[in-house]
Amino acid sequence: MSVTVTVDCGTQTDSCCTDHDEFLDKIAEGWQVSVDGCDVTLCAPQFDSSCYVLTWSSPDWGDGTPILPVISPFQGCYSHTYAHSGVYDITATICEQQADGCICWCEQMNVTVEVACPPQDCCADTLAFYDRVDDGFEVVTDGCCMTVVPEGLNECDVITEWCVDGLCVPGPFDPADGLTWCFNQSGWHEVCMRVAMFDSLTGAICADTLFCDSVYVDCTQGCPCGPWDVTMVLVDDQHPDIALDAEVSCGDSVTFDCQWVKITFSGSMSCLATPTQACLPQLLFFELRDPLGGVVTGSFSGGSYFHLTFTAATFTTPGTYELMLVGDCGGQKCVCRIFIVRPDCGGGQGCCTDPQSFHQRVQAGFSWTAANCCVSVTPNELGDCDRVTQWCWGDGFCDSGLFGPDQTLTHCYAHPGSYEVCMYVVELDTATGAPCWEAVYCDTVTVDCQPWCSCDWDVNVTGGGVTWSPACGDTIALSCPFADITVAAVLNCVSDPPTPNCAPWTEVQWKLDRPDPLDDLSGSGPAVGLTVSFSAGTFSQPGLYELELTGVCGGDTCVCKVYIEVPACPPVGTDEPEWMGAIELMPNPAADQIWLHLPAEGQWQGWQAELRSVTGQLILTRRLSEPSTAFHLSKLPDGVYRLVLRDDKGTIRWSQQFAKIE
Repeated sequence: MSVTVTVDCGTQTDSCCTDHDEFLDKIAEGWQVSVDGCDVTLCAPQFDSSCYVLTWSSPDWGDGTPILPVISPFQGCYSHTYAHSGVYDITATICEQQADGCICWCEQMNVTVEVACPPQDCCADTLAFYDRVDDGFEVVTDGCCMTVVPEGLNECDVITEWCVDGLCVPGPFDPADGLTWCFNQSGWHEVCMRVAMFDSLTGAICADTLFCDSVYVDCTQGCPCGPWDVTMVLVDDQHPDIALDAEVSCGDSVTFDCQWVKITFSGSMSCLATPTQACLPQLLFFELRDPLGGVVTGSFSGGSYFHLTFTAATFTTPGTYELMLVGDCGGQKCVCRIFIVRPDCGGGQGCCTDPQSFHQRVQAGFSWTAANCCVSVTPNELGDCDRVTQWCWGDGFCDSGLFGPDQTLTHCYAHPGSYEVCMYVVELDTATGAPCWEAVYCDTVTVDCQPWCSCDWDVNVTGGGVTWSPACGDTIALSCPFADITVAAVLNCVSDPPTPNCAPWTEVQWKLDRPDPLDDLSGSGPAVGLTVSFSAGTFSQPGLYELELTGVCGGDTCVCKVYIEVPACPPVGTDEPEWMGAIELMPNPAADQIWLHLPAEGQWQGWQAELRSVTGQLILTRRLSEPSTAFHLSKLPDGVYRLVLRDDKGTIRWSQQFAKIE
């Protein structure tokens, strides 16, 4: 596909843009191509003057490599390295411009290349292979179904087998492919993938390992997205009492011709499940994206029915608009996209015709309002062809994108004061989507921050010679036998700027929610230096206990919840099976890897191992299938961790702390 753009730049003021035929001859010469393995170099020495520019930061290499939509001087040669062998279509749009920045004409110069990358020595690093496999797979559940997709594998690896609850499907499977499996009942299920690494030259297996994890599916909570029911209505300019209506499906393209003055979309969304309180269709918001990247957004008031009306004034730029409707089914995002094609209906000057007018619009600046340490900015006089590519806030932060000509952005500062805010603007060519010129406008804004007051909890739990320092929301896993535990907490109130009104109230309330049939416990103590002791008998019932701390900073309530997981311990005087005394975790301390060794004669089949931080945060889980299991630690920071073993009923049966030190 070729694209031709010609613009009347008026009186010629330099040696550029003097001969359109000569420009076309240079385009016809094409690229000089050099291919070396995966490396490709394109040169076009015929474009050897400053008259020529590229409409993007580099050619589009055809492999998804991101490029920036900026006008850039033509460099003569461009190089790129592909990740994979194959045939790629490379496109580039070259323009000729005058010294004042006016682009006279543009043409695409395309080329197709075939690259053959040298084979990778896959077997050179088996440790990296085990690390890739240990990255596991991403799990997405949808009711009774799950989809697992490997996260770290590359083209050296092949999945030779997928296994679900002991039922295996032989491969080979591509490492980029996932597995979808549906169950007939809720519960935990073991998913395993066996991965092999092959020598790229001989085809022999040089490494082989198994990764397993547990996946929970809840068939009672399945709430998949259902079909959308959408009707479009068009109203004629000459006959407003006559309308054209049609059914529209998600993904359809519709044409909003120039004789129509109004377009309406109405209908409903649905969920593919029996309606329950947890599974009801709920509309969230819509977005209308124009051909130049500008976005109009709006929200729905809930429910499943919608009615949206747009007038012709919304579609001033010719091209394809994308209407995205977004809803929710039981926590699952549901999307319907409809594409609206608007032809050029005339009546306007078009884009990229008047650089002086563009600069005047930019220099009209922006309006701003400030409140509570935040500033909101809106361009004053930008046109439909203009987009703000970046707002820089003067505190080291910038927001980048393609913001609409009247779009308002808000930014909050950490401290009061005066800041220079800069608005970077481009005018885009509707034919190519490329910027034809750019400008920046800066102004000073002043924010006067009201003092704020925030909560900061410091919690420590001690028991049996072990101390945890959980963050709010963390879970502490006790192991048998456990002793009395003591909770020490301090509520700190932090304000900026400092204010005497930001101080903790003198008393903190605490509450321990216990599993049935135990009664809950509660009490109070000082906000600074609260200490609560619980005997081991407090946790006589296995399960999850919730310790809630409630205080006040200034006028705001501060709540911190810490969870304590209590295992089912054998009765006093009853020993665990003898084989459990032979469980080993070594080496301790560990560096990149630690091994769990289980006695072969032990009854641990179906158990699950959990790697947790010292504060109780879950890092990974693994279903145990071999007497010796390795846990790779290279991606974890140095520190103290805990390995927990649960039996097939989910009860904690064993745990041990270890240190990770490089």
